[in-house]
Amino acid sequence: MKRTIDIIKSQGKCFISALLIALIFFLFFKNLSDRYIIAFTRDGHHCLPYSTWFIKKGEKPERGDYVSFVGHGIPNFADGVRWVKIMTGMPGDTVRTVTIPVSERTANIEVIEVNGLPTQKRLQGRVYLQTSPNGDVTYYRVFEKDTMGRSLPIIGNQTIPPGHYFVSTPAPRSFDSRYWGLIDEKDILGKAYPIF
Repeated sequence: MKRTIDIIKSQGKCFISALLIALIFFLFFKNLSDRYIIAFTRDGHHCLPYSTWFIKKGEKPERGDYVSFVGHGIPNFADGVRWVKIMTGMPGDTVRTVTIPVSERTANIEVIEVNGLPTQKRLQGRVYLQTSPNGDVTYYRVFEKDTMGRSLPIIGNQTIPPGHYFVSTPAPRSFDSRYWGLIDEKDILGKAYPIF
């Protein structure tokens, strides 16, 4: 009987020790996940030269930083998809759109690479982002259709309001603010750091 009681006490101590260790690991990883995210680029969506990202939640990106955000209202994508782009336009910057008339689009064809093959794409316009206060202008080409043949929208002329940002990448076929508009500050997860 004494031996049975000793075994039960011993097993009880092991159980409590295992439970405490599990609780410590849970709290550690919960704390980690509340502050950081590891994200991966979806296959076929490589507009940046990295495929794995470390995202520090709540860290506010500045112009030129990689930013991670949750998309809302982005054509052909479900709401809630996480994105990583470069924060290129800040509140006070000016977006100017020049649309190419449909009759002239046949003369405005550019060759870009899609899945390693050269592909002709018609331009529907150009977007110019003028930063304040220095007045630097960045130019973006805007294609008429995506690589799946779907028509693409184009951002309208505007001054970027407080709490909104223009995001882009240098890739010619990047799907970004030049098409679907600005991101809202409330949708920003944090600053993104490339891992590889």
